[in-house]
Parts: sequence; C-alpha cells; structure tokens
Amino acid sequence: MNTAKRYISFLFAFIIILNAVLLTPVSASEYKISFSEFNDNEAEHYTNNKTGNDVLLSEQSEALIGDVDGDREITINDATYIRRDLVNIKIPFELDIATADIDGDRAITLIDATEIQRILLSLTPLKTKGYEGAKVSILGASISTFEGYIPNDYTVYYPHKTSNPDPVLDVHDTYWMRFIDIISGELLVNNSSSGSFCSTGHGEEIDAKAGCGIRCEALDNGTDMPDIIIIQLGGNDFTRSTPLGTYNGTQEFPTDTDTFREAYAVMLSKITSKYKDAKVICGTIPIISGGEYVTRTFPVKNLYQSESRPGGILLDDYNQAIRELAGLYNCQIADFSNCGLTFENIPTYMQDYYSKRRYGQHPNRSGHSMMTIELLKALRKTNAIFNLK
Repeated sequence: MNTAKRYISFLFAFIIILNAVLLTPVSASEYKISFSEFNDNEAEHYTNNKTGNDVLLSEQSEALIGDVDGDREITINDATYIRRDLVNIKIPFELDIATADIDGDRAITLIDATEIQRILLSLTPLKTKGYEGAKVSILGASISTFEGYIPNDYTVYYPHKTSNPDPVLDVHDTYWMRFIDIISGELLVNNSSSGSFCSTGHGEEIDAKAGCGIRCEALDNGTDMPDIIIIQLGGNDFTRSTPLGTYNGTQEFPTDTDTFREAYAVMLSKITSKYKDAKVICGTIPIISGGEYVTRTFPVKNLYQSESRPGGILLDDYNQAIRELAGLYNCQIADFSNCGLTFENIPTYMQDYYSKRRYGQHPNRSGHSMMTIELLKALRKTNAIFNLK
C-alpha cells in the first residue's frame, strides 16, 4: 500500500473512532481522545481505551498523528500549538513533523491545525449530509464583522490594528467564515455591525441597527433565503447594562424591547417566522472583561451606567437567557461562553487585551477557531431537530 492510500485509510479509521467517542457534546476542556500505552515497537496502531478500535500511529515513530504536545491525547491544545508556532509565538517544545503533519504534505501549515479540529469533531461526514452550498447568514456585533463583508453603512471591527501576535487579518480567520469553509457552504448575508445591540433604548441612531428591529429580517438577498442563520448578539447589551428583563414564554408576548429577554424573544420570533426553513443557531456571549463597563474580576458582572441601568448582573445570566429563549423557539445553541475562552486566558486569546485594565472583548485568530468548533457542534445537533438529509 503506498503512503497516500495508507494515510487515507488511517484517517478514515480515525474518524470512525472519534464518531464513537464524541457522541455526547462536552466542554472544550473535555473535548479530547486518550490512548493507552503500547510497547510493541513494530506495531502501526495502538488501541483506544474506550472503543477498542485501532488508531493511526506515525510511520516514523510510535507517536500519534495529531498528538502534537506528546501528552497521549489529541485535544484543541494540539491545534493551538501549531497555530502559535506558525506566528512565531514561543511554545515549550519543537514541532515534530511526524505528529504535526496531519495532511501528509511533508510540511506543517495552518491546514494541519484545522485538520486536527476537523478530526476532533468528526467533520468529514458533514459533507455527505447536504451542507455543500448551504447559504449562511450572520446577525452579529463586532466579533462577526469583517471589512468588505458587511453593509457599507455598518461599523466594522476586523481586521483591527493590534500588537497581538495572532491577529485576525483575513476573513477566513473569522469564526463564521471558517465555519462556512469547513461545511463547503457560501455566505449569503452578513448583517453584523460593531457596537450593535439586540435591544433598543440606546438612542435613535443605535436603535436603528438593533438586532430585534429590521436588521433581523434582512438576512436574505431578495432572491435566496438562508439555510443556516448564525446569531451572535448580546455582548453589548451586557456591557452597557441593558436590564435583563423577565420574558420566558409564559407571559404576554412583549412589545417593549428595551430589556434583553424581551428583545431577544422578539428577534427570534421575527427570524423564525420569516425564515421558517432555516436552521437557526444562537451563540452565547464569550467571556468579556475589564474596561469601563465590566468588572475586572471573576465572575464577570456589568457596572452601573444609570438609574435605569444599574448593572450588577452576571454575564452568565444573559447567557442563560439566550439558552432559554433559543430553546423556546427551537433554535440550537453554539455555546461560545464555554468554547475555551476563559477569564484566565484572556491575555492569550483576546487580540485587544490591555493588561492595565484587564480588558479583553475581541478574540484573536485562535479564539475565533474555538468559536468555530462550537458552531460545528451545534450544527451536528440540528440533524436530529431538522432531520437533514
């Protein structure tokens, strides 16, 4: 068997095993596959503790392809080490081509890091389930923007000048375009604007771009309707201490959208009514810290803005509201709040990190990659809900 054929057959076996291991969604820190020790130097495989199936070993050594850090596990950390090395961020070891060359081209590139993520999530089967050509629309704030991909009169954040060594410089570095690339989809509309809210009550000019307003009904291009809608809103509502509200589906449907729960419900009602066939994925709010609006300690809370916006509400409370309302409207959750971006690693994964104020709100390239994983996990769940073929 030649090298190319061996690689393909081994990768196929790898994916089958991971399908079995990853049936139950888990947090980013738990998303891993562990392997037992095996002492036969002549063996090409060793056995997965959970499944008993064979897993690929490098032809040059007993090292597992994808186990970049040598800890006998394949985790998101292995992809991160490749990315950091490629942008000349110091890592505690030298990359070994035997474990880091995932695609078999005899070089270590960004594609290898992406392939680790694809393997972890068993993504290859997605391409056989009808996602090719899926039209994807995004409704978001600054994290979802990129110059040239949002309406001209909207405010853009990325690409953003930064001293961070792993910045988002290309649209394919963003969490949403990565997602589209991986599923072989196409961007339909990105209706995102930096600084935008889901709620109203922030002034006439800002309210004109509220997620619960006309923006959420402009996710088609007049000819084509979206197949998948990604919502990434709520961060600015949190930082500016928008009142949380009370709507949970048991009360009269809201007309006042100056509170978060009420505004989010109105937004989802409009989206699911107009785009009945779309798979809607609601993203929770990634970790936010510091600045003039948010505490610099954990757990993160918003701060006093005015008598009508007294603050003191946990970020987790806004995220719980998103989860509950998404469930109410049969939408799926991409849990960005548990994607691996944490209060402790803000200096590493936020490209606007400012140490004096413990400030960080906008993920760098590796941070966006973590968010992509949550989107893909959410898309897998839509198979059961929407019976995709």
